[in-house]
Amino acid sequence: MQTGEATFNERWAEIIGYTLEELQPLSIDTWMKFAHPDDLEESNVKLQKCFNKEVEYYDHLARMKHKEGHWVWVQDRGRVLEWNEDGTPKRMVGSHNDLTAEVELRQQLALSLHQTELLLEEIHHRVKNNLLTLRSLAQIKAENGLVELKELNDAITAISKMHEAVYLTESYEMVTVRWYLERVLKEMILPANATLNFDLQESNEYWKTENLVPLGIIVTELVSNSCKHGSKNGEEPINITVSLTEKDNQLILTVKDDGVGFEKESPNIEASESVGFMLIDMYASKLNGQCDCWSENGAVTQCTFPLIIGKSDN
Repeated sequence: MQTGEATFNERWAEIIGYTLEELQPLSIDTWMKFAHPDDLEESNVKLQKCFNKEVEYYDHLARMKHKEGHWVWVQDRGRVLEWNEDGTPKRMVGSHNDLTAEVELRQQLALSLHQTELLLEEIHHRVKNNLLTLRSLAQIKAENGLVELKELNDAITAISKMHEAVYLTESYEMVTVRWYLERVLKEMILPANATLNFDLQESNEYWKTENLVPLGIIVTELVSNSCKHGSKNGEEPINITVSLTEKDNQLILTVKDDGVGFEKESPNIEASESVGFMLIDMYASKLNGQCDCWSENGAVTQCTFPLIIGKSDN
């Protein structure tokens, strides 16, 4: 041990991507050269305990620099085989085992567990908030005698599809607006005279899932308004189109129908006393958005939202 001489076999060198010939001359410094600096201090402490006969075996998991530049995890085990008369170590033997795959698997499992815990916390928080949203929505409409089972169903759909996104996508934080709205629109209950078309292909923008529910409620409210007020007598066929575009760093949502249009040519949503428009304005404001409407061969409502409002803070 005092001379620093060391003998390694081919497998030892192979673990870090070398041959023994490439590593010549061999010594204890060879190991130290490839060991991660942050792991050396703990290694020295454990070696000293072994040399002091506090423990029989030396056992340390350390990172070593591979020839290709990455780090591999190596379990280094050994014990003193011979001692000098003065009680100092004379010769030590040991082994190296490549545990990279096992360590990386443990790290992945730990990360997965952490993400699951965060997911459960997030779901609890959002379920609570979204139930409050649903209750507020019902109360607002009930006060005006406008509660309909279909409308509550649409609001529940907007919320449930957000939670579905949490489970079906790789990240519970971010979901594409298109993915979400497609599922909300497909689940809407429409009267027999209404046909719903949507073109969401132009938007692959990722938004935080918490921002999707207000957007879903806006869309379902606009489509419901077209169904209720767009047809001349409530029975004439009406076609409703929902589209998404992106322009000038904004997400543009347009809901258009071919019905009778608005009573006023360009109603002011912010000043409107309509419960539906009040809800639309309230939820658009939550997303720092703005909605405008006008008549053009039917009713047109266009809402613009800054793309950054839905993005991650990272």
